[in-house]
Amino acid sequence: MPVKRIKSPRSEDTAPDLAAELAAERRAGDTSDTGGPDVIIEEIKDRGPLHVFVIWAKWEPLDHMTRSDLVMQACDAALSPAELRRITFANGMTPLEYANTLGNR
Repeated sequence: MPVKRIKSPRSEDTAPDLAAELAAERRAGDTSDTGGPDVIIEEIKDRGPLHVFVIWAKWEPLDHMTRSDLVMQACDAALSPAELRRITFANGMTPLEYANTLGNR
């Protein structure tokens, strides 16, 4: 089977700043009035897998792999080790991406 390799348009300069900001916003609690990220943790079954979604306009310049990495870094700071092991999906989306996908469920 042919395999095509592509380079991801990652923004390495922006990622560390966003990781720190996301962690700070997460520690601050409710960020709905500040334009900060909205975090949704979906529990699939009682004590089952967790899906983590972070809706934030500042994701725009970053590719999806970088967004997921940053979400997991924030989860590492905010959740217990037991909860971390339950995460099977971590995704960062802009508000428009959220509205076009999960918001229509």
